[in-house]
Amino acid sequence: MARFPLMISEIFVKKEITFGVDPVATGSNVIRVIEPEWTPIVNMQPQDYNSSSFDPFPEIAGFRHATIAFKTILTGAAAASTSPRWSELFEACGVLETVAADVQFSPLTHAIPSVTVSFERKDTATTSKRVTLVGCIGTAKFVGEVGGRVIVEWEFTGGLVTHTDETQIGALVFDDTQPVAFQGAIITVGGVVQQLKTFEFDLNNDIQPLFDPAKANGVLGGVLVGKDPTLQIDPLDVLVATYDYYGKWIAETLEAGQILYGVVSGRRHTFDFPKLQIRSVAPGSREGFAVPTIIYSPKWNAAAADDFFNLTQD
Repeated sequence: MARFPLMISEIFVKKEITFGVDPVATGSNVIRVIEPEWTPIVNMQPQDYNSSSFDPFPEIAGFRHATIAFKTILTGAAAASTSPRWSELFEACGVLETVAADVQFSPLTHAIPSVTVSFERKDTATTSKRVTLVGCIGTAKFVGEVGGRVIVEWEFTGGLVTHTDETQIGALVFDDTQPVAFQGAIITVGGVVQQLKTFEFDLNNDIQPLFDPAKANGVLGGVLVGKDPTLQIDPLDVLVATYDYYGKWIAETLEAGQILYGVVSGRRHTFDFPKLQIRSVAPGSREGFAVPTIIYSPKWNAAAADDFFNLTQD
């Protein structure tokens, strides 16, 4: 009888050459993840005929797709100019990767690459139950807390093509780059240092299924139809003369922000936000001190051709 311990599982991610076509993952495509889970979605259609009783008729299984969610720890690479293992995930969230002396990620609207995601739950040393989603497009949220890890929460939508028992993908090649704790950081908004404990940067992509009547499951994959990014921080409250968040809120102020942490080449990350606008402020407390929770909306500035964010690994 098969039993699947939650910790005994793997996720494989591979960029597609043709959208919605499985490029077939190998052991080098494995990603170290936390709390993976998939959710199948099947559009069940009723046969709601009039009849001589209220007894229901069998339903019809219509289009089907799935979502898959997991977390990773934000890591870098062995060198500043080396792509991190998670770069293909980020690209499939509507992000452009540019590799030169460093690695930079910036928003992308058109020609977003898709990935195939395979999820194996392992029964024995050789067999597994494998779920494979093709045409996956997703979203990501970065969550950091002082002294802890920066966690990336991923969720992808794709066409469900297999849910079968398989021989495990072998010859696994893991990325063992050591993550960096979120400390020794420099965080500023509007040129003012923000003494915060946590931050959350959420791409908040709107992903919808892309229907295709030619596909056996009725869905080719996922498609990105919009973005509503946010940056949330919880700085210690300060005098109005130091940082007037209420005044900036009602004045519709746009100001630059930056989160930088890490000192080792290849494992240093900088989040740049050229134009942040306050969306909401809520009062709160932390460790006995007044702490507002400020949610910013990163904006694109057409006049300066600013992207709403840029993430640099150097």
